[in-house]
Amino acid sequence: MTFPSTHDAIGAEKVLAALALPGRLVATPERISAGCGFSMKFPLAETVRIQEGLTQAGVSYAEIYRIANNRTYVRV
Repeated sequence: MTFPSTHDAIGAEKVLAALALPGRLVATPERISAGCGFSMKFPLAETVRIQEGLTQAGVSYAEIYRIANNRTYVRV
């Protein structure tokens, strides 16, 4: 998951921790164009719960990607 700003990325990290949802901040891969240098890595199966938690907390995110078998990033 990418974010429009570092503020949003850090906010997402706090929200996920408060909701006991899995996820960690990582450097945004070079192959992905994003508004800031941080992305959230989490299990794809948790996408809906994470989106709902961030929306309820008022934290913005930009795009969600999955890593394909050939190690490319595909927008979800």
